[in-house]
Amino acid sequence: MIGILLMSYGSPESLGHVGDYVNHILNGRQAPARQLEQIDAQYRALETADPLGPFTIQQAQGLERLFQLKGRQDVVVEAGFKHAPPFIEDVISRLIERGVNSIVTLPLTPLYSKSGAEMYQQQVRRCVEQTGADINVIDIENWSTQPLFVAALANRVKSALTWLPEAARQKVEVIFTTHSRPGSTEKNVDYCQQFTALAERIAEQLQWPDWKLAYRGARPGQEWLGPSVKEVVEQAGKEGRKGIVVCDLLAVTAHVEVLHDIGGPLKAHAERFGMTFVRAEFLNDSTDFMLALATIVEEQLTVQHVF
Repeated sequence: MIGILLMSYGSPESLGHVGDYVNHILNGRQAPARQLEQIDAQYRALETADPLGPFTIQQAQGLERLFQLKGRQDVVVEAGFKHAPPFIEDVISRLIERGVNSIVTLPLTPLYSKSGAEMYQQQVRRCVEQTGADINVIDIENWSTQPLFVAALANRVKSALTWLPEAARQKVEVIFTTHSRPGSTEKNVDYCQQFTALAERIAEQLQWPDWKLAYRGARPGQEWLGPSVKEVVEQAGKEGRKGIVVCDLLAVTAHVEVLHDIGGPLKAHAERFGMTFVRAEFLNDSTDFMLALATIVEEQLTVQHVF
C-alpha cells in the first residue's frame, strides 16, 4: 500500500491556540507579548478560521478520492503539519498503522528550498527511521512547472484580469509574488530560478507581456530578496498603470500570512496611486489543482516503477 503525505506549516486549531502555535514555531520559546498581540490581531481580522489547516485536510481527502476513482484502492492520502495537529510524526505513525510500505512526501510548496520542502522531507525520513519500520520513502521535488499546475495558476490570473474594469484592463500589470528569503540573489539561485521559470510559464500561457516579480514577508534587520511587492506596486503607479493583479506562486493554499502580505494593506497602497487591485484566487482544494497533484504523484511513481 502507498501512503501520500501532504505537508504544510499548519494553522492554529482555534483563536485560543494562536499562542501555542507561535511558540511551537519558535521551538518552545515564548513569543514577546507585543509580537503575539500583532499575530493574534491578524488571525482575528480574518473573520473566519485560518484556511490553511482545513484546506490541506480537504486536499488530502480529495486526492485520495481521485485515486479511488482511478481504481487505485492501494493509495491512501493524509495531511500532516509542521507546527499544528495532526503533526507530521503522528501522521507517519498512522500511515504505518494503515499498512503502507511506501510513503510519498509532497510538501505543498511548489518552489523547492532547503529551509522549506527539503526540511519537511528530512523530517519524514527521521521519523520513519525512528519507527524502525521498513518503509520506502519517495520524495517529490521541483514540481512547479508541471503543465497542469501551470495551467491552474494561469486560469486564476486570467479570471483576475477579467474581473478588472475595462479602463483598468487596458493598462494593467501582473505581479507574481513569493515569500522572500534571507540573503542575496546569488545565495538563493535555485529558488529565484524556480520563481522566474514558473512566472514565465504562466505569462507565456496567457500571452501576457506585462508582468514583474516581487517578494513579500521580508523582515527588518538583514538582507532579504527583493524588490518588495509594495515597491513594485508603487513603481507601477508611477508608470501610470491603472490596474494591478497579484498572484502568489508559493502559497497554493490561502493562509493568514499571505492574505495579509498581498491583502488589504497592499490594496490600499495600490489605490493611493489610483490603481484597481485584484488578487488572483488561491488554488485551495479546487478540482484542477487536485488533478494536477494527482498527475504529479503518478508521474513520480511511474518513474520510480511503483505504479
